[in-house]
Amino acid sequence: MPSTTHTDSQPIVQPTTPSNGLKRQAPNTGVYPPRKRPKATDPAPPLVQDRNRVLQYVESSKLAAASIPVAYHVDDQSEGAHRIQSARAIDCWYFTIGTNNPNRPSDSEIQSLRVTDQARLEQPFELVRPNTTYLRCPECLKLDSWKVWKNNLGGGVSSDIRKHMRTKHRTAYFAACKRIGYDPEHLDEGDDDDNIREPVTPEGILRYLAEWFAADDISFNMVSHRGFRRFFSYIAQGRLTTKDIPDRHSVASMAEKLSTEAKERIKQEIKNSPGRINCTSDLWSDDSQRSFMCITTHFYNKDRHLVNRLIAFRVVEGTHAGAHLAEIFFEALDEFGIVPKLGLITLDNASNNDTFMAQLEEYMEVRGMDFDRHGNRLRCFPHVINLAVQDILAALADSAADFQRIEESKGLTLTDEVVAYLIALSTSPHDRVRRTAAALRLGQRRQGLQNIIDEGNRNGLFRQPKLVDDVWIMEEFIMRPLQLILDCPTRWSSTYYMIDRFLYLYPAVTRYIASIPSLAEHTITHRDFEVLYDIKTVLSLAHRVQELLSSDKTPTLSYALPLYHALIDQWRQLQRSLPALSYAIGAGIKKIEDYIARVRLSPAYIVAMALNPSIGYQWIDENLPAESGRARDIMKSHMLRCLEDQQHVQRESNLVAPINRAPANKGDTATMRLNQGYATVLTAGVDIRPSSSIFSSYTLPTSQASPLSSALPPPGSLGYSSDGSATTRPLAQLTRLNEATVELEHQKFESVGAPTPKELEGLGLLDYWMAKSAELPLIFKVALNTLPAQASSVSSERVFSSSKFTCSQYRNRISASKVEALQILKHALRNQPSEPETLDLMAHHIDEMWGDATISTD
Repeated sequence: MPSTTHTDSQPIVQPTTPSNGLKRQAPNTGVYPPRKRPKATDPAPPLVQDRNRVLQYVESSKLAAASIPVAYHVDDQSEGAHRIQSARAIDCWYFTIGTNNPNRPSDSEIQSLRVTDQARLEQPFELVRPNTTYLRCPECLKLDSWKVWKNNLGGGVSSDIRKHMRTKHRTAYFAACKRIGYDPEHLDEGDDDDNIREPVTPEGILRYLAEWFAADDISFNMVSHRGFRRFFSYIAQGRLTTKDIPDRHSVASMAEKLSTEAKERIKQEIKNSPGRINCTSDLWSDDSQRSFMCITTHFYNKDRHLVNRLIAFRVVEGTHAGAHLAEIFFEALDEFGIVPKLGLITLDNASNNDTFMAQLEEYMEVRGMDFDRHGNRLRCFPHVINLAVQDILAALADSAADFQRIEESKGLTLTDEVVAYLIALSTSPHDRVRRTAAALRLGQRRQGLQNIIDEGNRNGLFRQPKLVDDVWIMEEFIMRPLQLILDCPTRWSSTYYMIDRFLYLYPAVTRYIASIPSLAEHTITHRDFEVLYDIKTVLSLAHRVQELLSSDKTPTLSYALPLYHALIDQWRQLQRSLPALSYAIGAGIKKIEDYIARVRLSPAYIVAMALNPSIGYQWIDENLPAESGRARDIMKSHMLRCLEDQQHVQRESNLVAPINRAPANKGDTATMRLNQGYATVLTAGVDIRPSSSIFSSYTLPTSQASPLSSALPPPGSLGYSSDGSATTRPLAQLTRLNEATVELEHQKFESVGAPTPKELEGLGLLDYWMAKSAELPLIFKVALNTLPAQASSVSSERVFSSSKFTCSQYRNRISASKVEALQILKHALRNQPSEPETLDLMAHHIDEMWGDATISTD
């Protein structure tokens, strides 16, 4: 179609009033622009206008369903980083040899392989994962058998290899483990842990029932249900009767007793921790509108394993003022003996948390502790990213108006394609997606959409563009039977998920809407699709960095500042590629820069970066060269404080004694995934849809990075509390020997070269510095204090997700004290090594608003 130009002086879109990004704007009642410029005629009567509007909706829905936009591209893994898991399974790599051929070789080749396999065992070789497509078992080859596994670099193959070795070659396996110094005891199958080998007693029955009911949120009334009692009688086989089942009051009392025992174990863990105790906290309300404060602690236990413990789920009665919250928080700290060992506190960005920290500072000073309301506070990384995303979404309409104003000021005219794009952008298409999703989730419409998906899959109606040799071809694909989902402004990445799901189901949604005229007003046109795709591209970058730091099983704080800057850099690239969204993207960038400026008040970010061998001082030297000296001063201040604290606790030693390396834990695997994800974010390009070329003639100047000289905190601001007696001593006692010791160790610290990824394979951050604790004892002590600090409040959010099953509508009369007891017990029972290691917080959310709710009619 030939291109025409827009010459009207009237603005295409009108700027909107500023929005806080949390309230949804009123639905836009305007009609989509006609395909041709309207003639200047008298307005039609209201009835005719309504009839024309309905006809236009129906026409739009049929056009949308008739074809698929060029931008439509389905790739389930396009947004996911390729995270390579290099496990520390040295026992597996001892017993496997790489191969690229899964088929059994010939007899002569087998004989040759046996010779080379034997020669391999007689020479030193590295116990690392082979870089081949498949792995073969040399032990099977000795028995004239052929066994291969797919070498899944994403993880998961080691468990199959171990199971095979224990089943088929058990003697050889344990002999080899002894030879290489590998302890396989902690790898025993978990099924054995479920087999109880102790006599049946009334106390045992009561304890196991209480643990079960608490861990799985089962009502205590279950013991009175006839079905449960009959099942108990059946498995007892006459040795026990239903009279041996304890009543619900006894089970409840036992649950409270077990919770008290769990709290005592946590107190002992905290007491024996070699480092500081870091916390996260947030508020949550149940269906009865009771507010609870969740407090989780993060620290290294005596075995140098990073642990996460829930210490309080306390009801908040009355005001939510910061001073009142600080009182409740300090009570919990005092109860668990955390006050003298308090480290960093991760909170969201609510204004009452400012007064919360100020009041907590006063409480700590009364106890004689050094505590800084700014230096000891960390701001939840995903929460900041979500605030930036909400600012972007709120500025979409203004972004369209701003682009029009800029182009008109240059004397340029807009093509019809750009005009249509701006009109679609000005109507906030993500709000319309929300309304469409809500409409199609009602009643039988869920089943109707499911039927359309089934029919399309059977008849091969769904196609997607695929780029082959720089040429787009249409390829048939099978659509998964999913449902549309809704977003929530306060839930991280929820709008991204909503748009992503809608774009995936777009072919089925348009066909379903076109088949029902009453739904025509919910049509999303091809132009709307293009705008939504661009919005999704912007949000996908935020989702990627947010997901990367949504973990509480590995230290994440060191990545916060680099990822803030990486996201800003990638958004600036999008500003040039998607100029119509430049203003909105700028709103998100401004929000992040505002919070980066607040980082200078907390030195913990700098210390954590310096302790991460993958980042170190190099990032600061390259990105903030003027602040390199201050960053080193901050690190030395922490080292000096650790030395003074160590001297205060143990006068006879000036250095931290080296400690043997602890056994492996699953946090090491999460650390490797986080390192890989961080590298992927830094090296990933920005995926732009093909049709964005409509803006190829509208270019924006290269954005200049804002000055970052204020990104670092002053070196004197310390990020953890300390006994005042260790810091208020006269300066004369702060001897030159201590300063020289710190300076010398810091020089050694800087001389440690950046390790290669292979050297870091299977190592957690603490493991790395533990191995160097003999020559860098103060660095190791700083690592014990700082690395457990959380960049996000994910741990609190996970407790909240679990809490709604404890405080359900069927247990709405449960007391607040019992809620806390059950939550602490449940967290203690569930917080086992078998917990999922995913970095994606959203994988742990269970909510009807998010469920796929697939309907099966089988």
